[in-house]
Amino acid sequence: MTAGPPDSNPDPNLPAGARPEYEVSPHFAAARAAEDPAYLILDCRLPSEADAAKIEGSVLVPLHELEDALDDIEDALEERGLPKDAPFAVLCHHGHRSLRAALMLQAAGFPGARSVFGGIELWASAVDTAIPRYVRDGARCEIVR
Repeated sequence: MTAGPPDSNPDPNLPAGARPEYEVSPHFAAARAAEDPAYLILDCRLPSEADAAKIEGSVLVPLHELEDALDDIEDALEERGLPKDAPFAVLCHHGHRSLRAALMLQAAGFPGARSVFGGIELWASAVDTAIPRYVRDGARCEIVR
């Protein structure tokens, strides 16, 4: 799939109240990743969270390191043959940190950054039930199923 403008493929799975200029559904991100191995899923959770539950092929850059990792994110896109303005998904546990990350990335010149609505929690329950669900207590994670 060739990268197009971020809004060239509207997401029919976003619930009412979600903002397509900032968010995509887990269904949409999973479908894009399945049809295009170059599609980047940027995981902005803590390493302990990624150890508990992970989307295969995602790139981990914790939110607190994001500002210092902009060149690394651009490199990750380039390694996939994608321009800096290519659409990509940002993932966290419930979608709050990834929304902050997507806004930061858009402001830093990555207009294609979109938060995965509902995070890996919704992804694990609605898209891929093989992904463990967890609760986090500080940096510690406990699998809940």
